[in-house]
Amino acid sequence: MTKKVLFLLHGGTISQLEHQDENGHKYLIPAKDPELFTQAAAGILSRFNGELEIVTEFMTTKDSSNMIPEDWTELALRIKKAQNEELYEGVVVTHGTDTLAYTSAALSFALHGSNPNGSSLRIPICITGSQKSIYAQGTDAYHNLYYAFKTISQACDEGIADVLVNFDKDVMHGARVIKVSESNYTAFASPNYPNIGHVNQQKLFLSRSLVNTEDRFLPTTNDQVHFDDRILSIDLTPGLNPAIIEAVLDKDLIKALIIRTYAAGNLPSERKNNLLPIVTLAKKKNIPVFLTSKVAAANASGADYEPGMKALHAGAIPCFDQTEAVVAVKIAWLIGNDLCNSVEDFNEAMRTNYVGELSSNSQEPLVQF
Repeated sequence: MTKKVLFLLHGGTISQLEHQDENGHKYLIPAKDPELFTQAAAGILSRFNGELEIVTEFMTTKDSSNMIPEDWTELALRIKKAQNEELYEGVVVTHGTDTLAYTSAALSFALHGSNPNGSSLRIPICITGSQKSIYAQGTDAYHNLYYAFKTISQACDEGIADVLVNFDKDVMHGARVIKVSESNYTAFASPNYPNIGHVNQQKLFLSRSLVNTEDRFLPTTNDQVHFDDRILSIDLTPGLNPAIIEAVLDKDLIKALIIRTYAAGNLPSERKNNLLPIVTLAKKKNIPVFLTSKVAAANASGADYEPGMKALHAGAIPCFDQTEAVVAVKIAWLIGNDLCNSVEDFNEAMRTNYVGELSSNSQEPLVQF
Protein backbone atom coordinates (compact mmCIF):
# COMPACT_ATOMS: atom_id res chain seq x y z
CA MET A 1 0.00 0.00 0.00
CA THR A 2 1.34 3.44 -0.96
CA LYS A 3 2.46 5.59 1.99
CA LYS A 4 1.87 9.34 1.98
CA VAL A 5 5.09 11.22 2.78
CA LEU A 6 5.74 14.95 3.09
CA PHE A 7 9.11 16.16 1.77
CA LEU A 8 10.08 19.50 3.36
CA LEU A 9 12.88 21.50 1.77
CA HIS A 10 14.51 23.29 4.69
CA GLY A 11 17.74 24.68 3.28
CA GLY A 12 21.34 23.66 3.72
CA THR A 13 24.29 22.75 1.50
CA ILE A 14 22.27 20.08 -0.26
CA SER A 15 20.30 22.69 -2.26
CA GLN A 16 22.87 25.50 -2.51
CA LEU A 17 24.45 26.84 -5.70
CA GLU A 18 28.04 27.83 -6.42
CA HIS A 19 28.52 31.59 -6.70
CA GLN A 20 31.53 33.54 -7.98
CA ASP A 21 31.93 37.10 -6.69
CA GLU A 22 33.62 40.07 -8.36
CA ASN A 23 36.99 39.02 -6.89
CA GLY A 24 36.79 35.54 -8.37
CA HIS A 25 36.04 33.81 -5.04
CA LYS A 26 33.74 30.83 -5.35
CA TYR A 27 31.42 29.76 -2.54
CA LEU A 28 27.97 28.33 -1.96
CA ILE A 29 24.87 30.49 -1.57
CA PRO A 30 21.20 29.62 -0.96
CA ALA A 31 19.29 29.08 -4.19
CA LYS A 32 16.61 31.66 -4.93
CA ASP A 33 14.48 29.21 -6.89
CA PRO A 34 13.66 25.99 -4.94
CA GLU A 35 12.29 24.47 -8.12
CA LEU A 36 15.89 23.84 -9.23
CA PHE A 37 16.41 21.46 -6.33
CA THR A 38 13.05 19.81 -6.89
CA GLN A 39 14.08 19.04 -10.46
CA ALA A 40 17.51 17.77 -9.38
CA ALA A 41 15.96 15.42 -6.81
CA ALA A 42 13.20 14.15 -9.11
CA GLY A 43 15.17 11.09 -10.19
CA ILE A 44 15.59 9.91 -6.59
CA LEU A 45 11.94 10.48 -5.76
CA SER A 46 10.81 8.59 -8.85
CA ARG A 47 12.50 5.44 -7.54
CA PHE A 48 9.78 5.29 -4.87
CA ASN A 49 6.85 5.42 -7.31
CA GLY A 50 4.24 2.91 -6.17
CA GLU A 51 5.78 2.71 -2.70
CA LEU A 52 5.54 6.32 -1.54
CA GLU A 53 3.26 9.18 -2.49
CA ILE A 54 5.70 12.06 -2.01
CA VAL A 55 4.47 15.64 -1.72
CA THR A 56 7.26 18.22 -1.89
CA GLU A 57 6.95 21.54 -0.07
CA PHE A 58 9.36 24.44 0.20
CA MET A 59 10.00 26.09 3.58
CA THR A 60 13.36 27.87 3.30
CA THR A 61 16.67 27.85 1.43
CA LYS A 62 18.64 29.55 4.21
CA ASP A 63 22.04 28.37 5.34
CA SER A 64 21.65 26.43 8.58
CA SER A 65 24.06 28.76 10.40
CA ASN A 66 21.22 31.30 10.16
CA MET A 67 18.64 29.02 11.79
CA ILE A 68 17.03 30.38 14.96
CA PRO A 69 14.59 28.90 17.51
CA GLU A 70 11.62 30.41 15.66
CA ASP A 71 12.55 28.21 12.69
CA TRP A 72 12.31 25.14 14.94
CA THR A 73 8.84 26.18 16.06
CA GLU A 74 7.67 26.77 12.51
CA LEU A 75 9.01 23.42 11.37
CA ALA A 76 7.51 21.57 14.33
CA LEU A 77 4.08 23.12 13.75
CA ARG A 78 4.21 22.19 10.07
CA ILE A 79 4.99 18.57 10.95
CA LYS A 80 2.26 18.48 13.59
CA LYS A 81 -0.23 19.66 10.97
CA ALA A 82 1.03 17.03 8.55
CA GLN A 83 0.46 14.31 11.15
CA ASN A 84 -2.75 15.46 12.82
CA GLU A 85 -4.70 17.14 10.02
CA GLU A 86 -3.31 15.99 6.69
CA LEU A 87 -2.66 12.38 7.78
CA TYR A 88 0.82 12.03 6.37
CA GLU A 89 2.53 8.81 7.40
CA GLY A 90 6.06 10.20 7.44
CA VAL A 91 8.10 13.36 6.87
CA VAL A 92 11.53 13.84 5.28
CA VAL A 93 13.36 17.12 5.96
CA THR A 94 16.45 18.49 4.24
CA HIS A 95 18.73 20.59 6.46
CA GLY A 96 22.19 22.11 6.61
CA THR A 97 24.78 20.24 8.63
CA ASP A 98 25.94 23.12 10.87
CA THR A 99 22.82 23.15 13.04
CA LEU A 100 21.18 19.88 12.03
CA ALA A 101 21.79 18.35 15.47
CA TYR A 102 20.08 21.31 17.12
CA THR A 103 17.05 21.11 14.85
CA SER A 104 16.73 17.35 15.28
CA ALA A 105 16.84 17.83 19.05
CA ALA A 106 14.28 20.63 18.87
CA LEU A 107 11.91 18.51 16.80
CA SER A 108 12.36 15.64 19.25
CA PHE A 109 11.18 17.76 22.18
CA ALA A 110 8.50 19.71 20.32
CA LEU A 111 6.94 16.67 18.65
CA HIS A 112 7.14 14.13 21.48
CA GLY A 113 6.19 16.51 24.29
CA SER A 114 6.94 16.48 28.01
CA ASN A 115 5.24 13.23 29.04
CA PRO A 116 8.03 10.65 29.41
CA ASN A 117 5.41 7.88 29.56
CA GLY A 118 4.06 8.56 26.08
CA SER A 119 4.46 10.67 22.96
CA SER A 120 2.36 12.98 20.83
CA LEU A 121 4.30 11.78 17.77
CA ARG A 122 2.92 8.80 15.87
CA ILE A 123 4.84 9.00 12.56
CA PRO A 124 8.55 8.82 11.66
CA ILE A 125 10.54 11.96 10.82
CA CYS A 126 13.86 11.70 8.98
CA ILE A 127 16.28 14.60 8.60
CA THR A 128 19.11 14.50 6.10
CA GLY A 129 21.50 16.78 4.25
CA SER A 130 24.80 16.54 2.45
CA GLN A 131 28.38 17.70 2.55
CA LYS A 132 28.29 18.69 -1.11
CA SER A 133 25.57 20.42 -3.08
CA ILE A 134 23.34 18.18 -5.16
CA TYR A 135 24.78 19.95 -8.21
CA ALA A 136 28.43 19.20 -7.34
CA GLN A 137 30.53 16.43 -8.81
CA GLY A 138 30.82 13.45 -6.48
CA THR A 139 28.01 14.73 -4.26
CA ASP A 140 26.65 12.66 -1.40
CA ALA A 141 23.24 14.29 -1.80
CA TYR A 142 21.66 11.57 -3.95
CA HIS A 143 22.81 8.78 -1.63
CA ASN A 144 21.54 10.54 1.48
CA LEU A 145 18.21 11.48 -0.09
CA TYR A 146 17.61 7.95 -1.29
CA TYR A 147 18.26 6.41 2.11
CA ALA A 148 16.24 9.11 3.88
CA PHE A 149 13.17 8.00 1.94
CA LYS A 150 14.18 4.37 2.36
CA THR A 151 14.39 4.99 6.11
CA ILE A 152 10.95 6.64 6.19
CA SER A 153 9.35 3.83 4.20
CA GLN A 154 10.81 1.13 6.40
CA ALA A 155 10.11 3.08 9.60
CA CYS A 156 6.45 3.35 8.56
CA ASP A 157 6.29 -0.40 8.03
CA GLU A 158 7.84 -1.05 11.45
CA GLY A 159 5.65 1.39 13.39
CA ILE A 160 8.52 3.71 14.33
CA ALA A 161 7.41 7.12 15.57
CA ASP A 162 10.57 9.11 16.25
CA VAL A 163 12.93 11.78 14.92
CA LEU A 164 15.76 10.15 12.99
CA VAL A 165 18.85 11.50 11.25
CA ASN A 166 20.12 9.75 8.14
CA PHE A 167 23.63 10.51 6.90
CA ASP A 168 25.96 8.42 4.77
CA LYS A 169 25.44 4.82 5.91
CA ASP A 170 24.03 5.53 9.36
CA VAL A 171 20.62 6.23 10.86
CA MET A 172 20.87 7.94 14.25
CA HIS A 173 18.56 9.11 17.02
CA GLY A 174 17.59 12.76 16.60
CA ALA A 175 18.28 13.55 20.25
CA ARG A 176 21.69 11.84 20.27
CA VAL A 177 23.41 12.97 17.10
CA ILE A 178 26.39 15.35 16.85
CA LYS A 179 28.36 16.74 13.93
CA VAL A 180 31.90 15.35 13.85
CA SER A 181 33.30 16.47 10.50
CA GLU A 182 33.11 19.57 8.34
CA SER A 183 33.92 17.72 5.11
CA ASN A 184 33.83 13.90 5.49
CA TYR A 185 30.72 12.15 4.23
CA THR A 186 30.46 10.47 7.65
CA ALA A 187 29.63 13.87 9.09
CA PHE A 188 27.56 12.76 12.10
CA ALA A 189 27.91 10.33 14.97
CA SER A 190 26.05 9.15 18.05
CA PRO A 191 28.81 8.67 20.64
CA ASN A 192 26.59 7.93 23.66
CA TYR A 193 23.85 5.85 22.06
CA PRO A 194 23.77 3.02 19.50
CA ASN A 195 22.92 3.86 15.92
CA ILE A 196 19.29 3.20 15.03
CA GLY A 197 20.20 1.68 11.70
CA HIS A 198 22.84 1.22 9.05
CA VAL A 199 23.24 0.46 5.37
CA ASN A 200 25.01 -2.77 4.55
CA GLN A 201 25.38 -3.98 0.96
CA GLN A 202 22.68 -1.50 -0.08
CA LYS A 203 20.24 -2.91 2.46
CA LEU A 204 18.87 -0.86 5.34
CA PHE A 205 18.59 -2.35 8.83
CA LEU A 206 16.71 -0.55 11.63
CA SER A 207 16.59 -1.41 15.35
CA ARG A 208 13.01 -0.78 16.45
CA SER A 209 13.87 -1.41 20.11
CA LEU A 210 16.04 1.75 20.22
CA VAL A 211 13.31 4.23 19.28
CA ASN A 212 9.83 5.42 20.14
CA THR A 213 7.00 3.48 18.49
CA GLU A 214 3.47 4.42 17.45
CA ASP A 215 1.87 2.30 20.18
CA ARG A 216 3.08 4.90 22.74
CA PHE A 217 1.01 7.64 21.09
CA LEU A 218 -0.86 9.90 23.51
CA PRO A 219 -2.90 12.63 21.79
CA THR A 220 -2.60 16.10 23.27
CA THR A 221 -3.88 19.57 22.51
CA ASN A 222 -1.01 21.18 24.42
CA ASP A 223 1.60 22.20 21.86
CA GLN A 224 5.02 22.55 23.51
CA VAL A 225 6.84 23.96 20.50
CA HIS A 226 8.41 27.15 21.85
CA PHE A 227 12.07 27.82 22.64
CA ASP A 228 13.54 30.65 24.72
CA ASP A 229 16.71 32.35 23.46
CA ARG A 230 17.86 33.95 26.73
CA ILE A 231 20.51 31.31 27.33
CA LEU A 232 24.26 31.83 27.51
CA SER A 233 26.62 28.97 26.69
CA ILE A 234 30.35 29.37 27.36
CA ASP A 235 33.38 27.15 26.91
CA LEU A 236 35.50 26.55 29.97
CA THR A 237 39.11 27.52 29.26
CA PRO A 238 42.11 27.83 31.60
CA GLY A 239 42.12 31.30 33.08
CA LEU A 240 38.48 32.14 32.34
CA ASN A 241 37.77 35.33 34.30
CA PRO A 242 34.70 34.94 36.58
CA ALA A 243 34.15 38.72 36.51
CA ILE A 244 33.05 38.48 32.87
CA ILE A 245 30.30 36.01 33.73
CA GLU A 246 29.35 37.98 36.84
CA ALA A 247 28.85 41.09 34.71
CA VAL A 248 26.38 39.20 32.51
CA LEU A 249 24.51 37.85 35.53
CA ASP A 250 24.26 41.35 37.03
CA LYS A 251 22.51 42.59 33.87
CA ASP A 252 19.69 40.03 34.30
CA LEU A 253 19.75 39.32 30.57
CA ILE A 254 19.78 35.54 30.73
CA LYS A 255 17.51 32.81 32.05
CA ALA A 256 20.12 30.03 32.10
CA LEU A 257 23.89 29.55 31.95
CA ILE A 258 25.56 26.54 30.32
CA ILE A 259 29.22 25.87 31.07
CA ARG A 260 30.85 23.43 28.68
CA THR A 261 33.42 21.80 30.95
CA TYR A 262 36.54 19.94 29.88
CA ALA A 263 34.83 16.54 30.16
CA ALA A 264 33.45 15.22 33.45
CA GLY A 265 31.65 18.30 34.78
CA ASN A 266 34.45 19.82 36.83
CA LEU A 267 34.69 23.57 37.55
CA PRO A 268 37.75 25.57 38.65
CA SER A 269 37.51 26.14 42.38
CA GLU A 270 40.80 27.79 43.32
CA ARG A 271 42.41 31.24 43.28
CA LYS A 272 41.18 34.01 40.96
CA ASN A 273 39.54 31.63 38.49
CA ASN A 274 37.22 30.09 41.10
CA LEU A 275 33.79 29.78 39.45
CA LEU A 276 31.92 28.47 42.49
CA PRO A 277 30.84 31.99 43.58
CA ILE A 278 29.34 32.41 40.10
CA VAL A 279 27.20 29.30 40.62
CA THR A 280 26.10 30.58 44.02
CA LEU A 281 25.24 34.04 42.65
CA ALA A 282 23.27 32.56 39.75
CA LYS A 283 21.29 30.32 42.08
CA LYS A 284 20.35 33.32 44.24
CA LYS A 285 19.00 34.95 41.07
CA ASN A 286 17.12 31.74 40.20
CA ILE A 287 19.34 31.28 37.13
CA PRO A 288 20.29 27.61 36.71
CA VAL A 289 23.90 26.76 35.87
CA PHE A 290 24.31 23.61 33.79
CA LEU A 291 27.46 21.52 33.46
CA THR A 292 27.97 19.80 30.14
CA SER A 293 31.04 18.64 28.24
CA LYS A 294 33.17 19.75 25.32
CA VAL A 295 34.05 16.09 24.79
CA ALA A 296 31.60 14.18 22.61
CA ALA A 297 31.68 10.85 24.43
CA ALA A 298 31.46 12.04 28.01
CA ASN A 299 29.33 11.86 31.12
CA ALA A 300 29.28 15.31 32.74
CA SER A 301 28.01 14.04 36.08
CA GLY A 302 30.31 16.21 38.17
CA ALA A 303 30.47 13.36 40.66
CA ASP A 304 33.84 11.78 39.89
CA TYR A 305 36.28 14.48 41.06
CA GLU A 306 36.51 17.04 43.85
CA PRO A 307 36.09 20.10 41.56
CA GLY A 308 32.90 18.59 40.21
CA MET A 309 31.50 17.75 43.63
CA LYS A 310 32.22 21.29 44.82
CA ALA A 311 30.27 22.61 41.83
CA LEU A 312 27.33 20.35 42.64
CA HIS A 313 27.39 21.47 46.28
CA ALA A 314 27.31 25.08 45.08
CA GLY A 315 24.15 24.33 43.07
CA ALA A 316 25.36 23.50 39.55
CA ILE A 317 23.23 21.05 37.56
CA PRO A 318 24.91 18.07 35.84
CA CYS A 319 23.81 17.14 32.32
CA PHE A 320 25.31 13.62 32.27
CA ASP A 321 25.66 12.09 28.79
CA GLN A 322 23.32 14.49 27.01
CA THR A 323 25.01 16.12 24.02
CA GLU A 324 25.89 19.79 23.98
CA ALA A 325 23.25 20.43 21.31
CA VAL A 326 20.54 18.60 23.25
CA VAL A 327 21.37 20.43 26.47
CA ALA A 328 21.09 23.86 24.80
CA VAL A 329 17.83 22.97 23.06
CA LYS A 330 16.30 21.16 26.03
CA ILE A 331 16.85 24.15 28.31
CA ALA A 332 15.41 26.51 25.69
CA TRP A 333 12.38 24.20 25.40
CA LEU A 334 11.89 23.88 29.16
CA ILE A 335 11.94 27.66 29.58
CA GLY A 336 9.96 28.41 26.43
CA ASN A 337 7.07 26.21 27.50
CA ASP A 338 7.12 27.13 31.21
CA LEU A 339 8.01 23.60 32.28
CA CYS A 340 10.44 24.73 34.97
CA ASN A 341 10.21 27.59 37.46
CA SER A 342 13.13 27.01 39.82
CA VAL A 343 16.69 25.68 39.93
CA GLU A 344 15.28 22.56 41.62
CA ASP A 345 12.83 22.07 38.73
CA PHE A 346 15.67 22.25 36.23
CA ASN A 347 17.75 19.81 38.26
CA GLU A 348 14.93 17.30 38.09
CA ALA A 349 14.26 17.97 34.39
CA MET A 350 17.88 17.34 33.41
CA ARG A 351 17.54 13.92 35.03
CA THR A 352 14.34 13.21 33.08
CA ASN A 353 14.56 11.30 29.83
CA TYR A 354 11.79 12.95 27.82
CA VAL A 355 12.63 11.88 24.27
CA GLY A 356 15.53 9.42 24.48
CA GLU A 357 18.16 12.10 25.09
CA LEU A 358 19.51 10.67 28.35
CA SER A 359 20.91 7.31 29.46
CA SER A 360 19.62 6.10 32.81
CA ASN A 361 22.97 4.50 33.68
CA SER A 362 24.77 7.84 33.32
CA GLN A 363 23.05 9.42 36.33
CA GLU A 364 24.09 9.65 39.92
CA PRO A 365 21.34 9.56 42.57
CA LEU A 366 19.67 12.95 42.99
CA VAL A 367 20.95 14.74 46.09
CA GLN A 368 19.77 18.24 46.95
CA PHE A 369 22.70 20.12 48.49
